[in-house]
Amino acid sequence: MARNTSVSITIKQLASALNQRYPLCYAEPWDPVGLCIGDEDTQLRGIMSCVTVTPEVLAEALENHVNLLLAHHPFPFQAESGLNPRER
Repeated sequence: MARNTSVSITIKQLASALNQRYPLCYAEPWDPVGLCIGDEDTQLRGIMSCVTVTPEVLAEALENHVNLLLAHHPFPFQAESGLNPRER
């Protein structure tokens, strides 16, 4: 019999756990870190990581119903000017 091992957490809860392991104080001042696009209170459905966000990466994330993309290279704009609806 298969067990349901899924855990329901928000993007905010995952970000908090990542920030404990990888403190933001280690980021360079010019390095935009944190949630750039989206709502941190969203329930996490899937995670995908990449080096650079490309149209192909976004297509794969959408195809796999992923709603959190962890990227090494940020979007070509500052995090402060991102599309986070809570910062408008």
